[in-house]
Amino acid sequence: MYSLFLWFMIIAAQNQITEEKEALQMAYNQMLQSTIEGVKSIARTDLCLMDTEGNVIAATNEDAQQYKESVLAFVDSPAEIQVVQGYQYFKIMDGTSVEYVMLIHGDGDDIYTIGKLVAFQIQNLLSAYKEKYDKENFIKNVLLDNMLLVDIYNKAKKLHIEAEARRLVFVIETNKHRDSNAMEVMKSLFTGRHGAYITAVDEENIILVKELEKRDTYEEMHQLAKTIVDLLNTEAMINAWVGYSDPAESFLEFRSRYQQACTALQIGTVFYDEEALVIDDPEHSETEDRFIILGLSSKANLLVVCHCYRASDTVIRIISARKATKTESKYYGK
Repeated sequence: MYSLFLWFMIIAAQNQITEEKEALQMAYNQMLQSTIEGVKSIARTDLCLMDTEGNVIAATNEDAQQYKESVLAFVDSPAEIQVVQGYQYFKIMDGTSVEYVMLIHGDGDDIYTIGKLVAFQIQNLLSAYKEKYDKENFIKNVLLDNMLLVDIYNKAKKLHIEAEARRLVFVIETNKHRDSNAMEVMKSLFTGRHGAYITAVDEENIILVKELEKRDTYEEMHQLAKTIVDLLNTEAMINAWVGYSDPAESFLEFRSRYQQACTALQIGTVFYDEEALVIDDPEHSETEDRFIILGLSSKANLLVVCHCYRASDTVIRIISARKATKTESKYYGK
């Protein structure tokens, strides 16, 4: 029975990885299409990009598929550039292997120069795409504790990720299951920012790992969490909750900080329960006003949370949290 359960878990994980790769590949293909359309608007000539099996990845002409056979022959040839049927063919490499073939209409020197520049640009986009995917996949595996310590530091060095930097883990949950719009909003907000990585470890949450500057404070991190919630609400019309951790001083603390952020997120959703019961906690309010809330989390767990407020009513310090007893549950909703 356990083996069957484990098998289903492995299949689910493989399916999720496949879906993520397909989504990333689709976004990359759209970027390639946009790139060659931009080139056509400037150079006023048609372009086409095919993979090594002759599939059209992006094109500005509708009859691109007719060049499949010549593209396959070009892939197998030692030539790096050749002219066939009025098109110049360029190989786009990934290391030592051919990744794409680019076709550009025309046989003059100016077309050759444009073709070389476009091929160079696409090769750079390919390298950046693969590096980005490798980094996000690496961060995910560290969060899930799927790597040995020596492998973590070797991979981090290879990917040029600082191993000992201080980082915060944010867990973002939305009211829509696996919403692609939410991921797009997050990527638009953080793409290009140094030390920021967006990934997902399951079908429910988006993970942001943010490298901290020395001058960053908790108040600024709280403001960042608030910005994420506001943007998802205005840009994608999605309600969201954000939990974040204490700083992780190294990769060794990633797993525990991720779990901490998940816990904070679930506890935090109790405060959005309209049926929640809030009472004073005078026995523990000698130095500060403390309160107890009885409410449902977004996971439908009935929790008892002791808390107080910091700076304003929007900053809540969680002192303790636990599941409600049967006796306490009777007071919920009354």
